[in-house]
Amino acid sequence: MSYHRKPSSTPGRLLRRGLCGSVLALMMGAYAQAADLTVAYFPGWPTTHQVGEEKGWFNEAVGMDVQFREFDTGAAMAAAMLSGDVQVAYSMGVIPFVIAVTQGAPLDLVGVAVTYSENDNCVVRNGSGIASPLDLKGKTVGVPFGTVSHYKMLKTFENVGVDVGTMKVVDMAPPDVAAAMTRGDVDLGCGWEPALSSMLKNGELLVSAKEQESWGLKVFDVIVVNRDFAKQNPEKISAFLSTVDRSTDFYQANAAEATAIISKKAGISEEQTRSIMAKFGFPKREEQLSQAWLGKDVPAFLKGVADVMVANGEMDKALDDYSPYVKAGYYTDTTAP
Repeated sequence: MSYHRKPSSTPGRLLRRGLCGSVLALMMGAYAQAADLTVAYFPGWPTTHQVGEEKGWFNEAVGMDVQFREFDTGAAMAAAMLSGDVQVAYSMGVIPFVIAVTQGAPLDLVGVAVTYSENDNCVVRNGSGIASPLDLKGKTVGVPFGTVSHYKMLKTFENVGVDVGTMKVVDMAPPDVAAAMTRGDVDLGCGWEPALSSMLKNGELLVSAKEQESWGLKVFDVIVVNRDFAKQNPEKISAFLSTVDRSTDFYQANAAEATAIISKKAGISEEQTRSIMAKFGFPKREEQLSQAWLGKDVPAFLKGVADVMVANGEMDKALDDYSPYVKAGYYTDTTAP
């Protein structure tokens, strides 16, 4: 397999090289003294929490000044949490979370932010000569390494019987993938919305999301907290999760008003917001606590992702069990561990 990474010294890349114990110790102390709550999220990513942000519900419920800060990738979110700049990551990707905790980061998964199987996929460029997955041999693929898009791509190739080693795979952020497809620099592009819509203007899906889901390929982002901060402030984490649910309830009951708010916060049109969110799922407390999510499937999924990342050289090792990093208790008890 020909893998090509863009040169980078960003925190997201450095995160994969190992974590310094002294930095972690300093970070944990910083979180314990936090006077406000900074939450990481993706720009251009329309989610229901933006209703609560706009209406001031998070400040009211948490009892702190809750500030939302944009990050382009989940790896950058994790790095910011390790530096002490961020206490909660809303909608962090599964793979950046797995990489971080495998390296020893004191982070915990406390909820599922959004599910989006249809909003994360791989697109075949028109004119690429790819009529079926078997035509991918020798082609160039653009995908953001160390993300769910990357994992989903690898598992899709595995399920359709294509050897990723026969392709040139290039590390690119989704907007760069979309631009490369327009130029004809890549034959297959993988990523998430809103870049996915741009890719589809120049191509079509390699495999449908429905077929991928039949293989067990759920796609979702998670709500992550620093363990030390959460242990010392369990009621604030519980209040944060409850406010996310309150925002989802408002969106479901007042779609027009909520869409206007969300599109403004996300910086995209209302039409695009409706289109993207129609393919999103926002599980609330009851669903989160079911076996299909935090009760069973999420810990198992984390382990599956980790094993695939090791097999494909993205991590040196995987943990035997990721369930200790999944803490459903913050949904049920303000004294959660």
